[in-house]
Order: sequence, then structure tokens, then C-alpha cells
Amino acid sequence: MKQDTNGSRAGSILLNASSLIAANFLTRIVTVPITALLLRTIDEQAFGRYSYLIAFVSIFSAVANLGLPNYVGREAVQQPERAPQLLKTAYLLQLVFSAVAMAAIVGVGGRDWLMVLSGLGMVSGATATLFLFLMNGQRRSYLSAGVQFIATVFNTLGTLFVIFIAPTVDALLWVYALTGVLTHILSYLVMVHYSPELKFQPGWPRWADYRAIFVESLPYVFLLGFSTLYFRVGVVLLETWSTYTEIALYSAAFKFVELVLVLVSVFAGVFFAEFSLIYAQGGQELEQFMRRGFRAMVLLSLPIGAVLSFCGHDILYLFYGSKYLASTPMLQVLAWTTIFLFARSLQTCLLQACNLVRIQALVFAGSSLLAIGLNWALIPRYGGVGAAVATLLCEAFNWAAFSYFLRARLGIVLLERWVPPAAIAFASMCAVLWLGPALWLRVILGPLVFGLVFWASGGIQPDDAALFKRLVTKLGLKDA
Repeated sequence: MKQDTNGSRAGSILLNASSLIAANFLTRIVTVPITALLLRTIDEQAFGRYSYLIAFVSIFSAVANLGLPNYVGREAVQQPERAPQLLKTAYLLQLVFSAVAMAAIVGVGGRDWLMVLSGLGMVSGATATLFLFLMNGQRRSYLSAGVQFIATVFNTLGTLFVIFIAPTVDALLWVYALTGVLTHILSYLVMVHYSPELKFQPGWPRWADYRAIFVESLPYVFLLGFSTLYFRVGVVLLETWSTYTEIALYSAAFKFVELVLVLVSVFAGVFFAEFSLIYAQGGQELEQFMRRGFRAMVLLSLPIGAVLSFCGHDILYLFYGSKYLASTPMLQVLAWTTIFLFARSLQTCLLQACNLVRIQALVFAGSSLLAIGLNWALIPRYGGVGAAVATLLCEAFNWAAFSYFLRARLGIVLLERWVPPAAIAFASMCAVLWLGPALWLRVILGPLVFGLVFWASGGIQPDDAALFKRLVTKLGLKDA
């Protein structure tokens, strides 16, 4: 019986993840070349200012979001009878604090119309995640994938308008703001249509309801605030100690990390819902699923990080021409952060599902202080490369800290017998990427060699074939 339960849950994960991955894959096929064309078209100073504004307003996202999507998403899975009340109370809280966030943005950033547009896009998108997380928690990830697909299409059309009609910062920020508003409205309409039981009911929540949810979500507020701060502070400090051109160079390299983050968030969102459900049912299978998921995420990340680093110069030229070749050293450093991003994504999901959010907030508080200190020391001397090094070191710190707490609190050890075969395969892949002649050949042969050597050195485990077979079956019989 236990094996059947495991198989059912694995199939649920794969089905939900496959719908999100398929939608994101289709959108990225379109958005990646559009983004490359945008960077080839728009002025470096303009792109640098745009990147700074987005990074600046993102620091205030915790005020608008309040970490409520994570909290409500977890509680709705574990206590579905409370979901409608939790949703309405959380949403009303977000509306109030979104106004507070906008006031803070204008007060700190200045009464700049572009700052207001940036803030509008940020709060709209940040609060929409409340509805998207609930859809994922109900194992309807295909709905949130559809919302994100439509929003991406709208954003793409707007970006094309910017490229061919109005290549300015103003136009680009209008697209950003309207995309956030569309995502917010559409995600709510889709959620209540397919889950009418979650539709807002008449009447107002009691003051005690607001207070209870706000107090319970406080750890998530600090978690989101610290994690956003350490991730965005580099760009903000580049504006202080460097130039918009340096921000543009760093942001051009970071675009590839953002692409990886999309894939990371897809898997993390699906696994978070499953971890929450397992925990609510007693948590007996948490360690098994965590180990399998962590192993898969690391093995997926190694080829991605290696290709981005070893082929960074050629990749930048392919996408941006010669305009951003100076971003090469930044991309070569940032590429290795993708491995830590994949590795620690499931760690954070598991801690949240187990109500250990305070540990996350503590770790990200430490990495925020580390990021500020490293950027302060490195940016004035090394510019964007210094910011990239700071980001890499902070991600390594996060992974190490989360690994320690998982072992200390839950007794989970993640590095097992698959590590030596993975190291051998990784070294073989790096040799191919270093010696390979053409970009396309290295991109194909590198991951292929990694997989073959990993298999030949005994890295494939007995349940991998069954897992792959289940994935193929689920994709082929999706309607069933």
C-alpha cells in the first residue's frame, strides 16, 4: 500500500510539474528571443535604469505580499475547510499593505512617475501569487500555468511595441505595470471559476481574523523581505557606487539566471504543495521525497551551470551580439549560482511545509547582511563582477546553512552515494565544454556526456527507470 501511495504522489508531482514546465517552455521559446532583441534595441543607459527601478521596488514586495501566498497555500492544503476564510482575509490584508508599500516606494524613491509605474506592476504581480499558489496547492497547476502563459503573451506583445514603436524606459515600464495588473485580475477570475468554493463570500472578516493571520504570517514577511533584499541589493548598490551602464551589463548576464529561476520555481511550487500534504498526513515520507527531489534538482542544475559558464561568451554573442560581451565574466560567475538555487529550492520548500519558516528567515537575514557587506567591499573595485561574486557566495552560504538545519532538525542528510558518480560525470562534461569547438556542439555533447558517464559510473538508481516511465505515462495519458 505504501508503494502505491508513493507512486500516486510521484505521479501527481510529475503531472503538475509537467503542465507548468510545458507552459513555461512554450512562453520562453517566444520571450527569450524577444528579450534578446529588446536588449539589442534599447539604449544601455535606459536598460540600466529600468533594471534599477525594478530591483528597487522589488525590495518592498514583502510589504505588499506579506508572505501570505506561502502561508495560506500551506494552510489551505492542510485545512481545506478554512481556505475561503483564509483567502479573503489574506487578500484584504494585502490590499491595505499594498497601499503602504506604494507610499514607502514614493517616499524613499522620490515622486517619480516611473517609480509609481514600477511599484504598480510590482504590487499587482506580488499579490496575484496568492491565487496562483492556491491553484498549485489544489493540484491544478495547469490553471496557474495558463494564467502565466496569457500574461507572458501580453507582455511579449507589449515588448514588441516597445522595440518597434517606442524604445523608451517609460514604455517598457507601462508594459511591466499592465502585465502585473492583468496577471492579478486573470488569476482571481480563473481561480473562482474553477474553484467556486473559494469565491469571496459576503461579509467582513473579524478583527481577530486579521490579527491571527497577520501574526501567523510574520515569519513569512521576514522571510520574503530578507530573501528579496539579498537578491536585489546588488543592483541597487550598483546604482549607488557605479553607473547605469554597469547595471545594464550585470542585468544582461543575470537574465540567464532569471530563466533558470523560472524552472526552479516551477518544481519548487509543485513540491511545496506535496510536502505540505505529506506533513499534514504525518510526514513519514518526507525524507524519501526530499532526497529524491534534491538529487534530481542537483543533477539537472549541473549541466545548466556548466554550459552557462564555459560557453558564456558565445551565448552572450548569440543573444545580444557584441553589445554585451563585457558581461562575460559576470555570467561565468553567476552561472554557478544556478546549482545552489536548484539545490536550496527544495530545502526551503520542506522547511516551510514543516512550519520551520523562522529558520528560513534567520538564514536569509544572515545572507542579506553578508550580501550588503560583500557588495560594499566588492562593487566599488570590481563593479558588476563584484556583485556577481557576492551573489554566488550568498547562495553557497544559503545552501550550507539550510543543509545544516535540515540535518539538525529533521535528521535529513542530502549528500549520498550518488555524489561521486555525479562528480566524475561533471568533470567529464566540463572537459568537453572546455575543449569543444562550436557552441552548438558543446551544448549538445556536454550534457550528453554528463548523462552517459553518470550512468556508466553507477549513478542511476533502481527507482529512476520507474520514475521516468511514470512521467512518460502521465504525459501520454494526461486527459485520463
